[in-house]
Amino acid sequence: MLLRFFLNTASVNGRVPAVTGTQSFELFRIDNYYMRLNIWNPKDDKLAAPDERLRRFYSIDVLHNHNFHIFMVGLFGPGYRSGFFRCDDYDDSLQVGDGIRLRQYDAFQLEKGVTRYIEIERDFHSQQYPESFSISANLIPCRPEDVTARQYVVDRREHIVTTVIAA
Repeated sequence: MLLRFFLNTASVNGRVPAVTGTQSFELFRIDNYYMRLNIWNPKDDKLAAPDERLRRFYSIDVLHNHNFHIFMVGLFGPGYRSGFFRCDDYDDSLQVGDGIRLRQYDAFQLEKGVTRYIEIERDFHSQQYPESFSISANLIPCRPEDVTARQYVVDRREHIVTTVIAA
């Protein structure tokens, strides 16, 4: 129903969804929220990430956090799988090479109808290709205080920061 609202409002306003990545489309922005649609191709699909650089770009098997909150829902297909880690003593001044204490707490598959919330900075996850073509949607709050939030990529085994994406 929420997706239908955003799509109807966007079409009434004559707005075409903006491409926010090779697999994401911003459907609508209203007040302090925006909604994006995500396309997930299976590993054996020609459009999936065929090399290391693209696999990392799609965040496949890359442990990372986000510098924004995300409310997500699976809309179509089996969805991607994801393992979740939590950083209880988050430090926003980490640099490449710094260790970070993470505890694994959940794993799920974002299949049709499944919802999930990812907390800004503290939730880390690593996505795996879906078994077949899938679509998900994200509702993302745009809060002024989130502008300074940090996003990291972390080594899965050693829990060491390998990349600072946003600072």
